[in-house]
Amino acid sequence: MNRIAYTSVFGLFLVLSIAGCQKNTLTTPTVPTGDNSEVSLDWAGTYSGVVPCADCEGIATTLSLRDDKTYRLSTLYEGKSTEPFVREGTFSWYDNGSKVRLEGIRDGADKYLVGEDVLFQLDLEGNRITGDLADKYQLRKMDQNGDSPLAGKKWVLLEMMGKQVPEGMGTIYLQFGENGNSISGFGGCNNFFGSYELKPGGRINLSGLGRTQKFCQGLSEMEDALFKAFESVDNYSISEDDMLSLNKARMAPLLRFELVDDL
Repeated sequence: MNRIAYTSVFGLFLVLSIAGCQKNTLTTPTVPTGDNSEVSLDWAGTYSGVVPCADCEGIATTLSLRDDKTYRLSTLYEGKSTEPFVREGTFSWYDNGSKVRLEGIRDGADKYLVGEDVLFQLDLEGNRITGDLADKYQLRKMDQNGDSPLAGKKWVLLEMMGKQVPEGMGTIYLQFGENGNSISGFGGCNNFFGSYELKPGGRINLSGLGRTQKFCQGLSEMEDALFKAFESVDNYSISEDDMLSLNKARMAPLLRFELVDDL
């Protein structure tokens, strides 16, 4: 091989070598950066709610996620059983730290999307559940001493029995006390008061309801319907857009409220 040919071959070899190095550099995998639920949220804790059930009144669900990646899941099939079914095990993060999967569950929900103070139950493929009952597939975080996630909040009534509140009823609202278990509000004609109790699985009981005795022409009948609905409520849910639903078993919401800062 003459000197010119040798130089050409060496030059070609050098070009190919550099190209190969550049290709390897470009295809080297990188670790994703940025916040995700696993690293940016205070996700450890206990979550509770009542999710829909195909053949019962609802599944009262309480799920505890611990820092050591272990879980405790309690499910009670309302109307079918009186004792909860408890499972414990480990869980893992996947999908860039936004979802968790409960290991060892073969016959129930095992995937959850982790949000701020809420878990969204996912379908079998790990996707968000859609449809009219989508807001019910969520578990709300309870604080360490089990205090109410409703405490200190005020809600304005938007719908009753699936119908919008008629104009002329005024601003009907329900307010939960900052401390303790008191409730108060305005029913369209009278102020009212009472107490509430929260139970595992997103269940709620309103009791001791009383109201002032003012009579309002054309409003008293509507207010009576409101209090009748209060007496039937046995569970609640809060949507992502801060809508409170007070429900009876698996029925459509009896009452729907919107969170407000003040009236």
